[in-house]
Amino acid sequence: IYVYTLDIYKYYIDDIMVNLYNL
Repeated sequence: IYVYTLDIYKYYIDDIMVNLYNL
């Protein structure tokens, strides 16, 4: 569960980085 949560968090950060890059 903890690892799964970290994975979700990682994808969340990746999405933010992509949005900033496309800004």
